[in-house]
This record gives sequence, structure tokens and C-alpha cells, in this order.
Amino acid sequence: GTVRVWCHEHVLGKNVWDDAVPGHLFHLMTEADSTISDSSEGFSCLRALFVLVNDRSGNVRRTREFTELPVDDTAIQCRVNPGELTGCRSLWQTVLKATDPQVVTASMRFLNKVYNSPVPDLRESVASIRGGYVARCMSMLNEAIDGGSDHAGVVRVLSLLQTLLEDTEIRGVGV
Repeated sequence: GTVRVWCHEHVLGKNVWDDAVPGHLFHLMTEADSTISDSSEGFSCLRALFVLVNDRSGNVRRTREFTELPVDDTAIQCRVNPGELTGCRSLWQTVLKATDPQVVTASMRFLNKVYNSPVPDLRESVASIRGGYVARCMSMLNEAIDGGSDHAGVVRVLSLLQTLLEDTEIRGVGV
């Protein structure tokens, strides 16, 4: 609980840590093959650090300042192809491996938000970004099928693809 609050407060600009600490903590969370993000609190911290680290590196931009907890993850836009964001692999892994249904739902929503929110300068690259998203989903789908009985993984990947299709249909922008 306390680390999660510190993560969020740091994202809100309260700078409770030295500037290097969030990046180091994020690195530990994303590089460790742990289940830290398998709890609502852990995923909330991972998401807050993801936004903070990528915002500081200039890879995402906040569309408005975060003023309250929990961090509003809808207030970001990607400045680079989302697959290039620091920690993106961990978001995909959380979608596939989380056991808490709330974390699965939150991580799927956040991953889709990340891939569907480019800055206007990337609008010409939307087809390429979404094509990369679909290719990643297909690769994960093949891994889940070839790996045996990971029914949950197959369902989650298909759900990601369905959400992408629904979103592009609503916006009128296809892959």
C-alpha cells in the first residue's frame, strides 16, 4: 500500500523520491519475473511508474495534469510507437499472466489505451502501429495454442483483438 501511494504521489508531482528511484523501481518491477503486478495495488503501481518513466523520457505526453489518485491513465498519448515504450513488454505479460480478474481487465484496458492514443504527429503511423499490435496478438495467440492448454491466454488475446476492432469501428479508423 505505502509504495503504491508513493508511486502515485510521485506521478502527481509530489516528488517523494530522488529522481532515480522511480526508474529503478520500475526496472525492478518490469525485469523481475515476479507477480508484483498481479494484485490491484501492484498493477496500479506498475501503471503509475510506466506513465512516469515514459513521460520523463518524452515517449508519452500527458494530455492533462494528474491531480488525484488513482492516476487517470486515460490522460496520456504516445509520442512513439507503443511497442517501443519502456516496460511495454510487462504490460503484455500482465495481460496474459495475471490471475486477479480486476488486474486482467485493468491491464487490458490500459494496454489498449496505450496503443490507441498516439499524438497527432503519429496519426500517419496508425496503420503501422495497429498492424504491430495485431502481429503481437497473433504471435501470442500462436504461443498460447502451441504451448498447450492456456485457454485463458487465448481468450485474453482474442479479447484484445476484439477491443481493437470495436475501437477502430467507433473511430472509423481501420488497420
